[in-house]
Amino acid sequence: MTTHSRCAAAPSRPSVGLACALAVGVVLLAAALPVCAQDFQLVAKGATAPGSNRIILGGEPGVTDDGICNDVTSVLLGGDDILLVAPGKSDPYQPTVRDPSSGGNGVIDSVAAGDDTLSRVICPGGDSILQSVPGGDDVVVTTASRLCQLCGPGSGACIGAGPNGVPETTVDPADVSVPFISTGPDGIAQTTAAGDDVQQVAVGKGSPDTTCVDAGPNHVADTTVCGNGVSDFSERHAGQCEDGNTANGDGCSDACVVEAGWSCTGTIAVCTPICGDGTVQTGEECDDGNNRNDDACVLGCKNAFCGDGYLERGVEQCEPPNTATCDAVCHTIQVPRCGDRIVDPGEQCDDGNASNQDDCLNNCQRPTCGDGFVHTKGTAPFEECDDGNTTPGDGCSATCLRECGNGVIDGGCSEGTVGAACQVNGDCDTAPSAGDGVCVAEACDPGPNLCIPGPVECSNTCHLSTCGDGEIQCDEECDLGALNGTVGSGCTTDCTRTVVGKNEFRKVTECPNAWTLDSPPNGFNQRTQVCKDGAACDFDSIPGQCTFRVGVCLSRPGIVGCERGKLRTFTMRGVHLDRPQEATALETITAAVAALGPGVATIPDRCRAGARGETCTIPNNAQCDSSLGKGDGVCDIGATVVFFPPLDPIDAGGVQLTSCTPGEDIVVQAGTVLRLKSKVTKNTGRSDGDVLTLICRL
Repeated sequence: MTTHSRCAAAPSRPSVGLACALAVGVVLLAAALPVCAQDFQLVAKGATAPGSNRIILGGEPGVTDDGICNDVTSVLLGGDDILLVAPGKSDPYQPTVRDPSSGGNGVIDSVAAGDDTLSRVICPGGDSILQSVPGGDDVVVTTASRLCQLCGPGSGACIGAGPNGVPETTVDPADVSVPFISTGPDGIAQTTAAGDDVQQVAVGKGSPDTTCVDAGPNHVADTTVCGNGVSDFSERHAGQCEDGNTANGDGCSDACVVEAGWSCTGTIAVCTPICGDGTVQTGEECDDGNNRNDDACVLGCKNAFCGDGYLERGVEQCEPPNTATCDAVCHTIQVPRCGDRIVDPGEQCDDGNASNQDDCLNNCQRPTCGDGFVHTKGTAPFEECDDGNTTPGDGCSATCLRECGNGVIDGGCSEGTVGAACQVNGDCDTAPSAGDGVCVAEACDPGPNLCIPGPVECSNTCHLSTCGDGEIQCDEECDLGALNGTVGSGCTTDCTRTVVGKNEFRKVTECPNAWTLDSPPNGFNQRTQVCKDGAACDFDSIPGQCTFRVGVCLSRPGIVGCERGKLRTFTMRGVHLDRPQEATALETITAAVAALGPGVATIPDRCRAGARGETCTIPNNAQCDSSLGKGDGVCDIGATVVFFPPLDPIDAGGVQLTSCTPGEDIVVQAGTVLRLKSKVTKNTGRSDGDVLTLICRL
């Protein structure tokens, strides 16, 4: 006898029962194997069956019904339920090939195959009354049966073969015998229709609407195909699942329903918790209801830990651990550097600020005379000047005090006893009267009476003051020597500066504040200036950088309708103190602006860390601690020049001697941009802001 399977991967093969049983047994080990089309749970477990008492069918009616029972064995049978059809079989002894309902030849032309047999059904005759008496184990069946349907519409009851499948009834002459080919004991069609016969059940299929399990006497479904490890028809709908067990809490419930907070995929369900729904499910270590990876619950609903690749806020400082910069507990390993407020080997000090005028330079060395930085803050003694050397006679003494104005003609030997102090050439001779000495000395030094107008004016550099000698002296704002007055030089013939920005002479609001620039490479109208290293706009001979000569003008005269004076503050905005060229430019420019208001100008230092924005005094970082003794404060250079009382020009009764500062050397490294943003605020609250962008290129 040959039977046929309903597995999707193979339309027909021997032993349906064995094939499906094997499939059920191995489905959890080899999900790639074909899965048999399965039975249909008509009535859920625990529910009351309808009048027919049917609870499990061979397929979903009208959808996937092939009439073959597969899932339920006697072992799986629950309660008082009755197994009507064993796995791999269908209703036995049912019509599979019949004569046409009308116009047939009245005989079966087909030859029964397999365990199919030629059979008959006894139908009522013309009087519609069944006259024959069942013989043997034949039975009278109702009009709803498949057998009586062969008798035609309205035929009433009929007589068919009993459990042995053999017709044993003598046909009454008033009745009609209708032949057909019946399935065998397994209920699977084996015969192919021939002649004018009709194929009622396809070969390899069972009779549609086959009942596999009956609810039994209590009429309650006690059996379920859920959890058998095979995806049944009813378990393939949305919200249904089959995971091979009837346990709850694993995503697929004991009723094969997807549980809340889970997602199930696959014919044999693989269920995973929905991470991020705020509910901790089996398989999740945590679930905080979000998809962030910087808190205590990270991707995949796993507890955060050092080494998971995610930086946990407030707990970790770095990832991954055990590197040169990250320790075993994900804390940053501090690499020694100048500016971290820790005095490391090779450092003399480390105050963490950006000032080069206090007790600790930005290279973490103590200031010394001759280092090129004027020591004006912190601990005395302070310096009045620092020209980068300790040679006397060059305007700045060997102790970094101004030589000009001391009432002594100071000088230094350029030949003979080179570097020695001198007043005349003979002081530099290598031997008495040797005549090989040359003294470079001041031309004059009347003491404090410098820059007094007269026939012979001794300048603030102790030279005879002359506009055009290339040295900025007394009330000169600039002096480019022979370039004074030439187009684009930025310095006029009377040594006054020319401002940058096309609106500076057009608006009555522009006189309080303006930038100046010597030899601007892009002309005076442009606020963005691009200098090529080594060009005329570069006032140094050092490769790889450009030294711009920048000044600031306050309360300029000559703008009709512009109110001069009453300046309260000058502020440099947007300076990044962690960028050396910006910090140096800030300190240089604010010092030059403060020099315009002697006696009324101060530059308050500001807290950069801790009590941010509060005033302080470098180098006292403790003044900036957010709480007493916390040690988190950093006092750094301020960005605002405060004038008190407000600054007025000297021609308006104030102390501002000149309109503009001298040109200050501002260094910009090649390939970088320095943006200078200033803002002047008047006592009335009105302000004037200006921007100058400097770019150096190779």
